[in-house]
Amino acid sequence: MLRRFRLRISAAACILVLLAPELHSQTSGKKRVSNQSDLPRFTYPLTGSASDLVQSDAATFNAFAAKVKADLDSVFRDYDIQDKATLRRLLSARLNLQQAAGENEQALETIASMVALGEKPIDNLEEKTLIRPQLQAAIAAKGTSGPGYEQAFRKYYREAWEALPSDVAQERARSVIVGTTLYTSAALIGGVKANFDPAVKKSGALSNGQAWTLIGLRNYLQIFMPLDGIVVDVMRQYVAAHKAQQVDIWQARDVTFAPDQKLTPVVVAIWDSGVDVSLFPDQLFNDPDPTTSGNHGLAFDDNGNPSTSWLFPVTAAQHQHYQDYLADTKGRQDLGDGIDSQAARDVVKRASTQTVEQMRERESLEPVFDEYEHGTHVAGIAAHGNPAVRLVVARFNDSISSLPFQPTPEYARHMAADFMQMSDYFRTRNIRVVNMSWENDPREFEAWLSNTGAGADVVERKRRAAEVYAIWRDGVESAIRSAPNTLFACAA
Repeated sequence: MLRRFRLRISAAACILVLLAPELHSQTSGKKRVSNQSDLPRFTYPLTGSASDLVQSDAATFNAFAAKVKADLDSVFRDYDIQDKATLRRLLSARLNLQQAAGENEQALETIASMVALGEKPIDNLEEKTLIRPQLQAAIAAKGTSGPGYEQAFRKYYREAWEALPSDVAQERARSVIVGTTLYTSAALIGGVKANFDPAVKKSGALSNGQAWTLIGLRNYLQIFMPLDGIVVDVMRQYVAAHKAQQVDIWQARDVTFAPDQKLTPVVVAIWDSGVDVSLFPDQLFNDPDPTTSGNHGLAFDDNGNPSTSWLFPVTAAQHQHYQDYLADTKGRQDLGDGIDSQAARDVVKRASTQTVEQMRERESLEPVFDEYEHGTHVAGIAAHGNPAVRLVVARFNDSISSLPFQPTPEYARHMAADFMQMSDYFRTRNIRVVNMSWENDPREFEAWLSNTGAGADVVERKRRAAEVYAIWRDGVESAIRSAPNTLFACAA
């Protein structure tokens, strides 16, 4: 936000101040970056797999990291980055490289720059509560091993959490306990096998975004996993010490209507991955003029064709894995709450004994499970405590980067037509609210191209992604504009 100028400042001075960022960009010779699409793209050829690279010897990995660092340095040298989100992402990549190289003081300066860009207490939480304490400990102990280093890390790690607002810290501490306990080296490597290796096998290369993520994972594997015991110990102590201060902020915000209040029904659409309609028998919209999908809304399959399934489809084998996935939920909850239950012990045992291949299979199913349950989860929130709500399903698969075919302008136009059909449905059925807990950007379309073997030429990949994304984006925006009496809650 621009500050108000005092009246005595001349008009000419005001103009110079307002134009300063643009003039700086021009005089420095740097290219202005308004969003991530303005940045160059880089690729890093791989003869092996990403999972082999993340576990490779120091000489092999350092040679890879040096190439990534040279390209990232050129971005900071040649580009004037105005967009905060883009700058934070670039600084995060720089931080990972600095930490991997043992450049601890420089890494602390990078964290300071990231924190200065933050706007909320949860911004840069990992940098403030995990990475910075490790860097401080390495500097204080003049090394990254031994009792002195571990003692220093414990001290700085505890201080970092105590410095946080208590509501933020209490909310996150339990998830740290669960994540740290269950995220083993097998889980990390299995995740790389599931999320990186198939795309690398098709393209023969890593994108710059994939490379940055892989360097962060290597740091976690080599730097942070040896500290897991201290992290869990400090977090358990923190939860126990602050348990009496915990307040359920949602109780005061919860509103529940009674069926006898003679409420006027309100139609709410869940534009998402699908809804298990069997869970809401009394809160479904029943259309007297059904679509080809049925009388609860509209559904489209991965190809954009009409579907009669309100729920994201899974195979019988996937559904069995999903039951195992749900069985872990109680154990994870008890683990975070410090309850020594059988469920908690079982989930820890499974995490500690599963092989890399078992973890790879589990990780490869995570996107499937997310699509399968997310729309239903959102519908449950919308319907909670409101007997007057009438739910409409508007289903399509938003996990586009995991689709097995390459995106084309023709496909984007097909989906744009589907989006407009949804908009017409919202308008003609007087749907008052549409929840859209999803978003897309050009990077996702680039990843989609890369994952399907079209990522070798980075310039061409960027051009194709931008072309398809523009059609897709215009389709979503046109659909929203065409239903002016409907409130669209986007990425909520």
